[in-house]
Amino acid sequence: MIVSGLDLGAAKDYSALACADRLPLPNPTPKRRWSYDVVHLETWELGSSYVTIAEKVQKRYEHPKLAGSVLVPDYTGVGRPVFDVLKSKRVRARMVPVLTTAGKLAHESDGIWHVPKIELVSTLQVVLQGGFIRIDPRLTLAERLKKELTEFRVSITKARNETFGADASQHDDLVFALMLAVWLGERDGGGTASGIGTPPVGEGNMTEAAGEGVFLT
Repeated sequence: MIVSGLDLGAAKDYSALACADRLPLPNPTPKRRWSYDVVHLETWELGSSYVTIAEKVQKRYEHPKLAGSVLVPDYTGVGRPVFDVLKSKRVRARMVPVLTTAGKLAHESDGIWHVPKIELVSTLQVVLQGGFIRIDPRLTLAERLKKELTEFRVSITKARNETFGADASQHDDLVFALMLAVWLGERDGGGTASGIGTPPVGEGNMTEAAGEGVFLT
């Protein structure tokens, strides 16, 4: 099963697509059943119109390895009108839009998943720290994704409020795209984000992952 995340950036952010092949673990546990091979990474230049991005995504999903697979588009902010364009383009994907929130519990309403950002982040952290994500080094953007992972900050304020993301001078578009894909992969597959606690007051970064994968051509 290939599951993909589509992060839709605003004017100063890139939009990014991350596709991961979800594979069964040889020794699954009740909470951890899957590993993920990152098979495709793609970004679009700043200033690209959302219609252009939707057309590119539509074309990408004509590929036999992606056609009919799961796509998790970001529904937050600019994602809402883009999702409508994707639907109008009849993209050959099972789309599961995700709206990130500051709440505590994920829930579905009218076909839209409302997911706390802490749950998205925690799920990716758990899978990364378990060594269950592999990034094909042959992918053009493999090093960029690894760099984004090491620069992605999870900060907890003294008031116990979480903040997430790269420093203002950095980008985290590929990380968020992968985050969406892995969250849906775990949600559909019975996994959970449990096993990681709230970080102490201060900062921490994502764990870097690397290894062999399946090259999407």
